Amino acid sequence: MHNTHAHTCNVNTHTHTHTHTTALRSGGRFSQLWCAALLHGLVTELLSYTLPDVDNFWHFRGMAMLFNGRLPLYITILYPCFYYTGYAAVSRLKLSLFLEPFAFAISVVLLDVPYDILGVKMLWWTWHDTDPNLYDRTYYVPWTSYMFHLTFASTFLLILNTSRALLTYGEGEKGEGATSRGGCAGFVSVVLAGCLSMPLAVLSQMLPAYNFPHDVYGVHTEVLLWMLLGTYILLAWIGERTSGSEARSSGSESASSRRHRNTEICVALMVYYVFIGTVLLLARPESYSSTGLHQTLGNCSVIGHTTNVLGQKLPKQAFLCASSYDEPFSLLCANATHPATGGASYYTICGTSFPNIAEYKCIIIAACTLGAVVYYQLLFRSGMKAQKQKKN
Repeated sequence: MHNTHAHTCNVNTHTHTHTHTTALRSGGRFSQLWCAALLHGLVTELLSYTLPDVDNFWHFRGMAMLFNGRLPLYITILYPCFYYTGYAAVSRLKLSLFLEPFAFAISVVLLDVPYDILGVKMLWWTWHDTDPNLYDRTYYVPWTSYMFHLTFASTFLLILNTSRALLTYGEGEKGEGATSRGGCAGFVSVVLAGCLSMPLAVLSQMLPAYNFPHDVYGVHTEVLLWMLLGTYILLAWIGERTSGSEARSSGSESASSRRHRNTEICVALMVYYVFIGTVLLLARPESYSSTGLHQTLGNCSVIGHTTNVLGQKLPKQAFLCASSYDEPFSLLCANATHPATGGASYYTICGTSFPNIAEYKCIIIAACTLGAVVYYQLLFRSGMKAQKQKKN
């Protein structure tokens, strides 16, 4: 295991501890969201490994692996870390039940962008080389990755909010006012959001926003992402414009009070961004290697297919072609413990240097700066955090 991946595990564990502790202390919908995000992550990963048409990525082999060596343990806690952090910040905007999910999804993607760009370069995971759903990329990250994060996160919170409100018969717009039915409703909401978010996101959002225009009419995925993101920003802005005065920071609230209520989330964000910056400035991907499960090597002329949600069969190479591929790694590794040979799916790959380190610094620093500014506005310039409902 190379050092950056070990540090990734440590950072995720640290932020997991902070978000989990804060979620338990806040209680109610915050603790339910944390649990639902954990379940959502497990379901999403498991479905990705078991359904052949979406089995198109492979994680670095970590210290603890689940699901036959496909899922690193730290990935299971990455979902609640990102989701809880985003929701704890966005909830201060006091948006409506149906508009809050779009702002929440944007907050999650802001955290994910630098992680995605660095992760694939540092060999924390690899993508299928010719999968048509992953073909359009930037910095080796498929544009669809960001679309998945947007649609999955928004659908997740919409299910969680709606199911809680319906099951508690509207006792509070988002169900936080529930009493006798609160425990059962919360459990059902967690299960529904955790299990249904991925399939419903694909059917309700990815199909019309991506599969139809891309697979039928050939629209580039980057165009579709910006259209989707623009729609999300517009809906979040409409919600923010129509929120009440409670969504603004009160002038009567002291600076010390604002700092106190945001301490744990700020610590988690600080650790995360410091880690990203440290990896960017100090890590050298060409010095790292990854031995584990990757795309199976084989005959370059064998063509397979993947079936999309429209029922279309889209062509792709059945195997990774060792003589012709476009990925940020090399198969020619000195002292490889498991050489990359024909037919192998468990082998060693080694990293390659940044093609332009200045460009990588610009894009990642810009993404981190944007995320930090947005979270500052949400945490310190918005309303007070929703308090846990007191029991009678």
